[in-house]
Amino acid sequence: MKRFNQGDKIKILVGEEYVYGEFHRYGETRNCAIALFNGDMRFVDELALESDEPTITQEIPRQQLDIVIGALKARKMHLMSIDLDSRTNEQEREIFDIYGLIGLLSHKTTVELTQGEKQSFCHNHNVDFPEFVVPVEPKLYSQSEVDDMLDLQACITTAQLLKK
Repeated sequence: MKRFNQGDKIKILVGEEYVYGEFHRYGETRNCAIALFNGDMRFVDELALESDEPTITQEIPRQQLDIVIGALKARKMHLMSIDLDSRTNEQEREIFDIYGLIGLLSHKTTVELTQGEKQSFCHNHNVDFPEFVVPVEPKLYSQSEVDDMLDLQACITTAQLLKK
């Protein structure tokens, strides 16, 4: 099995296209990797990077990221409340990681799973795979753009009437 190193260039199959990025491990387990693709961060399973199985990506909406950030901040406050002389090295590393994770989660974040992981998600976590719909910002149209759209609609309606 291939073991990835910090900064390794990687590629993953997303739909029918390969996406290229950079590998970063977060934690000691092989399912805590972060891949950076064109400035976007994706949490990935390192083992999935070794597979040719297509992946499913899910962008996490800001509201859900804020929930995770809030939980991380609460954990950080708890760890910081421990007397400095009483903290273990592991607790110090966790505080450091929390700062990094809060910073990373402040950006667009996408989670990536293989098709098999998505299919077993409900069984493994007792909840359906969350398929968030990320809202699109509404566009404000100028009066001339609205007039053009109305003219186009009128042309389409006229063409449909002429066909009858």
